[in-house]
Amino acid sequence: MFETLPMHQLLSADEDFQAWKMVLLKNPCPWFYITVSNFSPDGTHMGSWMMLITDPLVFRQVIHQKSETMRYGNVYLMMPIGEPGSLEMGWDYSRLIAMKEFDPGNGDASAYAYLTIDGAWEDARLDEMRNGEGCVVYESPDSEEVSAAAQVSDDYIASLAKEVFSMACELHGGDMRAAAAWLQTPLPAIGDLAPIDIKESDLPRLRNAIGKRIRDIIS
Repeated sequence: MFETLPMHQLLSADEDFQAWKMVLLKNPCPWFYITVSNFSPDGTHMGSWMMLITDPLVFRQVIHQKSETMRYGNVYLMMPIGEPGSLEMGWDYSRLIAMKEFDPGNGDASAYAYLTIDGAWEDARLDEMRNGEGCVVYESPDSEEVSAAAQVSDDYIASLAKEVFSMACELHGGDMRAAAAWLQTPLPAIGDLAPIDIKESDLPRLRNAIGKRIRDIIS
Protein backbone atom coordinates (compact mmCIF):
# COMPACT_ATOMS: atom_id res chain seq x y z
CA MET A 1 0.00 0.00 0.00
CA PHE A 2 0.96 3.63 -0.24
CA GLU A 3 2.47 5.52 2.67
CA THR A 4 2.36 9.32 2.81
CA LEU A 5 5.08 11.32 4.52
CA PRO A 6 4.72 15.02 5.41
CA MET A 7 7.35 17.27 3.86
CA HIS A 8 7.91 20.93 4.61
CA GLN A 9 7.04 23.21 1.75
CA LEU A 10 10.05 23.94 -0.40
CA LEU A 11 11.56 27.44 -0.10
CA SER A 12 9.55 28.10 3.06
CA ALA A 13 11.22 29.45 6.20
CA ASP A 14 8.32 28.24 8.33
CA GLU A 15 9.19 24.76 9.60
CA ASP A 16 5.60 24.17 10.74
CA PHE A 17 4.18 24.80 7.29
CA GLN A 18 3.65 21.39 5.74
CA ALA A 19 2.10 21.76 2.31
CA TRP A 20 3.73 18.95 0.35
CA LYS A 21 3.52 15.21 0.84
CA MET A 22 5.67 12.44 -0.53
CA VAL A 23 4.05 9.13 -1.42
CA LEU A 24 5.97 5.85 -1.11
CA LEU A 25 4.94 2.53 -2.63
CA LYS A 26 6.61 -0.01 -0.38
CA ASN A 27 6.43 -2.99 -2.76
CA PRO A 28 6.66 -2.18 -6.48
CA CYS A 29 3.52 -3.50 -8.16
CA PRO A 30 1.00 -2.31 -10.77
CA TRP A 31 -1.22 0.52 -9.59
CA PHE A 32 -3.96 2.76 -10.92
CA TYR A 33 -3.73 6.54 -11.20
CA ILE A 34 -7.15 8.22 -11.35
CA THR A 35 -8.05 11.91 -11.57
CA VAL A 36 -11.24 12.80 -9.68
CA SER A 37 -13.17 16.07 -9.98
CA ASN A 38 -15.89 17.22 -7.60
CA PHE A 39 -18.80 19.45 -8.68
CA SER A 40 -21.60 21.22 -6.83
CA PRO A 41 -25.23 20.35 -7.68
CA ASP A 42 -25.35 23.36 -10.00
CA GLY A 43 -22.29 22.15 -11.95
CA THR A 44 -19.65 24.39 -10.39
CA HIS A 45 -16.21 22.77 -10.20
CA MET A 46 -15.24 22.41 -6.55
CA GLY A 47 -11.82 20.83 -6.90
CA SER A 48 -9.79 17.94 -8.32
CA TRP A 49 -7.49 15.38 -6.80
CA MET A 50 -5.80 12.11 -7.67
CA MET A 51 -6.41 8.58 -6.41
CA LEU A 52 -3.59 6.03 -6.23
CA ILE A 53 -4.92 2.47 -5.90
CA THR A 54 -2.88 -0.74 -5.84
CA ASP A 55 -5.69 -3.28 -5.33
CA PRO A 56 -7.63 -4.16 -8.53
CA LEU A 57 -10.70 -5.06 -6.47
CA VAL A 58 -10.71 -1.66 -4.73
CA PHE A 59 -10.21 0.02 -8.10
CA ARG A 60 -13.29 -1.77 -9.46
CA GLN A 61 -15.39 -0.75 -6.47
CA VAL A 62 -14.30 2.87 -6.71
CA ILE A 63 -14.54 3.36 -10.46
CA HIS A 64 -18.09 1.97 -10.62
CA GLN A 65 -19.48 4.19 -7.88
CA LYS A 66 -22.21 6.47 -9.17
CA SER A 67 -22.31 10.09 -8.07
CA GLU A 68 -23.97 13.22 -9.44
CA THR A 69 -21.20 15.43 -8.10
CA MET A 70 -18.07 13.33 -8.67
CA ARG A 71 -16.53 12.56 -12.07
CA TYR A 72 -13.55 10.41 -12.98
CA GLY A 73 -11.00 11.37 -15.59
CA ASN A 74 -8.76 8.99 -17.54
CA VAL A 75 -7.32 6.02 -15.67
CA TYR A 76 -3.62 5.26 -16.08
CA LEU A 77 -2.00 1.91 -15.34
CA MET A 78 1.45 2.27 -13.77
CA MET A 79 3.72 -0.77 -14.21
CA PRO A 80 7.12 -1.52 -12.58
CA ILE A 81 9.79 -2.29 -15.18
CA GLY A 82 13.03 -4.09 -14.39
CA GLU A 83 14.35 -5.94 -11.36
CA PRO A 84 13.51 -4.37 -7.96
CA GLY A 85 16.67 -3.05 -6.33
CA SER A 86 18.58 -2.69 -9.59
CA LEU A 87 19.64 0.64 -11.05
CA GLU A 88 17.68 -0.25 -14.19
CA MET A 89 14.34 -0.48 -12.40
CA GLY A 90 11.78 2.12 -13.40
CA TRP A 91 8.13 2.65 -14.26
CA ASP A 92 6.05 2.60 -17.39
CA TYR A 93 2.53 3.92 -17.69
CA SER A 94 -0.26 4.02 -20.22
CA ARG A 95 -3.93 4.95 -20.30
CA LEU A 96 -6.13 2.01 -19.31
CA ILE A 97 -8.75 1.05 -21.90
CA ALA A 98 -10.11 -2.22 -20.49
CA MET A 99 -9.48 -4.69 -17.69
CA LYS A 100 -10.40 -8.39 -17.60
CA GLU A 101 -10.56 -10.61 -14.50
CA PHE A 102 -9.68 -14.30 -14.42
CA ASP A 103 -11.04 -15.99 -11.27
CA PRO A 104 -9.23 -19.31 -10.58
CA GLY A 105 -12.33 -20.50 -8.67
CA ASN A 106 -10.34 -22.02 -5.81
CA GLY A 107 -10.35 -19.08 -3.40
CA ASP A 108 -7.05 -17.64 -4.64
CA ALA A 109 -6.82 -14.04 -5.78
CA SER A 110 -7.91 -13.31 -9.33
CA ALA A 111 -5.47 -12.71 -12.17
CA TYR A 112 -5.94 -9.69 -14.42
CA ALA A 113 -5.23 -8.70 -18.00
CA TYR A 114 -5.09 -5.03 -18.92
CA LEU A 115 -5.55 -3.44 -22.32
CA THR A 116 -3.91 -0.03 -22.54
CA ILE A 117 -3.77 2.45 -25.36
CA ASP A 118 -0.21 1.22 -26.07
CA GLY A 119 -0.96 -2.50 -26.04
CA ALA A 120 -1.53 -5.21 -23.45
CA TRP A 121 -0.19 -6.07 -20.02
CA GLU A 122 -0.78 -9.43 -18.35
CA ASP A 123 -0.76 -10.69 -14.79
CA ALA A 124 2.25 -12.86 -13.98
CA ARG A 125 -0.02 -15.90 -13.43
CA LEU A 126 -0.71 -16.70 -17.07
CA ASP A 127 -2.05 -20.21 -16.36
CA GLU A 128 -5.27 -18.77 -14.91
CA MET A 129 -5.75 -16.78 -18.11
CA ARG A 130 -5.18 -19.73 -20.43
CA ASN A 131 -7.74 -21.82 -18.55
CA GLY A 132 -10.64 -19.38 -18.80
CA GLU A 133 -12.11 -16.64 -20.94
CA GLY A 134 -12.25 -14.08 -18.15
CA CYS A 135 -14.76 -11.35 -17.49
CA VAL A 136 -14.46 -7.69 -18.51
CA VAL A 137 -14.73 -5.66 -15.30
CA TYR A 138 -13.75 -2.22 -16.61
CA GLU A 139 -13.93 -0.37 -19.92
CA SER A 140 -13.06 3.26 -20.53
CA PRO A 141 -15.90 5.43 -21.91
CA ASP A 142 -14.13 5.55 -25.29
CA SER A 143 -13.04 1.89 -25.40
CA GLU A 144 -14.99 1.14 -28.58
CA GLU A 145 -13.49 4.11 -30.42
CA VAL A 146 -9.98 3.23 -29.27
CA SER A 147 -10.41 -0.43 -30.28
CA ALA A 148 -11.68 0.57 -33.71
CA ALA A 149 -8.77 2.95 -34.22
CA ALA A 150 -6.31 0.24 -33.20
CA GLN A 151 -7.19 -2.08 -36.10
CA VAL A 152 -3.92 -2.72 -37.89
CA SER A 153 -3.71 -3.14 -41.68
CA ASP A 154 -1.68 -5.83 -43.45
CA ASP A 155 0.57 -3.12 -44.87
CA TYR A 156 1.24 -1.84 -41.34
CA ILE A 157 2.07 -5.34 -40.08
CA ALA A 158 4.48 -5.87 -42.98
CA SER A 159 6.03 -2.46 -42.38
CA LEU A 160 6.56 -3.10 -38.67
CA ALA A 161 7.94 -6.60 -39.29
CA LYS A 162 10.47 -5.07 -41.68
CA GLU A 163 11.32 -2.42 -39.09
CA VAL A 164 11.82 -4.97 -36.30
CA PHE A 165 13.95 -7.21 -38.50
CA SER A 166 16.07 -4.25 -39.60
CA MET A 167 16.67 -3.24 -35.99
CA ALA A 168 17.56 -6.83 -35.09
CA CYS A 169 20.13 -6.96 -37.89
CA GLU A 170 21.58 -3.61 -36.92
CA LEU A 171 21.85 -4.55 -33.24
CA HIS A 172 23.63 -7.76 -34.16
CA GLY A 173 26.04 -6.09 -36.54
CA GLY A 174 24.42 -7.55 -39.64
CA ASP A 175 24.68 -11.10 -38.32
CA MET A 176 21.57 -12.62 -39.92
CA ARG A 177 21.82 -15.81 -37.87
CA ALA A 178 21.91 -13.90 -34.57
CA ALA A 179 19.10 -11.58 -35.71
CA ALA A 180 16.92 -14.54 -36.67
CA ALA A 181 17.59 -16.16 -33.30
CA TRP A 182 16.54 -12.96 -31.49
CA LEU A 183 13.30 -12.80 -33.46
CA GLN A 184 12.44 -16.27 -32.12
CA THR A 185 13.48 -15.57 -28.51
CA PRO A 186 10.76 -14.86 -25.88
CA LEU A 187 11.17 -11.35 -24.46
CA PRO A 188 10.05 -10.53 -20.88
CA ALA A 189 9.24 -6.97 -21.94
CA ILE A 190 6.39 -8.25 -24.16
CA GLY A 191 5.03 -10.97 -21.88
CA ASP A 192 7.55 -13.65 -22.88
CA LEU A 193 6.42 -13.58 -26.51
CA ALA A 194 8.91 -13.93 -29.33
CA PRO A 195 8.82 -10.99 -31.78
CA ILE A 196 8.02 -13.40 -34.60
CA ASP A 197 4.93 -14.67 -32.73
CA ILE A 198 3.22 -11.37 -31.89
CA LYS A 199 -0.41 -10.72 -32.72
CA GLU A 200 -1.91 -7.47 -33.96
CA SER A 201 -2.81 -6.42 -30.41
CA ASP A 202 0.83 -6.89 -29.35
CA LEU A 203 2.29 -4.59 -32.00
CA PRO A 204 2.09 -1.33 -30.02
CA ARG A 205 3.60 -3.04 -27.00
CA LEU A 206 6.52 -4.46 -28.98
CA ARG A 207 7.18 -1.11 -30.61
CA ASN A 208 7.07 0.57 -27.19
CA ALA A 209 9.53 -1.95 -25.73
CA ILE A 210 11.90 -1.72 -28.68
CA GLY A 211 11.72 2.05 -28.81
CA LYS A 212 12.48 2.47 -25.12
CA ARG A 213 15.07 -0.11 -24.15
CA ILE A 214 15.93 -2.41 -27.00
CA ARG A 215 19.53 -2.90 -25.88
CA ASP A 216 18.37 -4.03 -22.43
CA ILE A 217 15.78 -6.37 -23.93
CA ILE A 218 18.30 -8.37 -25.95
CA SER A 219 20.97 -8.54 -23.28
